[in-house]
Amino acid sequence: MDNILIQDLIEKLNKLPGVTKKTSIKIANFLITNPEYDIESLIKSFESIKNNISICENCKYLKVANICKFCNSERVDFDSIMIVESINDVDKIEKTGIFCGRYFIWEFKPENNKKLILQDKEYKFINSFKNIILSLSPNLEGEVKSQYLINIFKEKNISKLAIGLPFGSQIDYIDEVTLKQAFNNRTKI
Repeated sequence: MDNILIQDLIEKLNKLPGVTKKTSIKIANFLITNPEYDIESLIKSFESIKNNISICENCKYLKVANICKFCNSERVDFDSIMIVESINDVDKIEKTGIFCGRYFIWEFKPENNKKLILQDKEYKFINSFKNIILSLSPNLEGEVKSQYLINIFKEKNISKLAIGLPFGSQIDYIDEVTLKQAFNNRTKI
């Protein structure tokens, strides 16, 4: 694409998570070649989100008013907090109905060259709970974060999600680390 306006749109779309350069080009071409598409309502939706939705100061989930739906609700388990890595993680866990406590979204990204540390307000929020459930990705970054949290909240009751074999998988296709974790975390029947 030689047009500077189209190229600018493609570059902006490409910065969105999960949108590749190829997908950005497809979206740009769609918007240009389909004048009947209501682009004005799409723009209004973006503006509405920008003006009305922000991040909760406590748990880092989305909020529409002064506080998010989790910090504002009467959750059943007032003693437990689950630490996750993204808003999508919270939504996925909520769909299962397995957890009735509060959440904290810790989106620490090591590529930002930031030191792995909780802010004082974040520490106080998490420390106000008796039980801490670590629901972090089972990779090196998730393990580093887990160890950091385990070290600073030693006096708390800390647990983490088990790592094991996914349902419907075949052992032949499982990596060694996952297989070892599944073996070490096996349950008695």
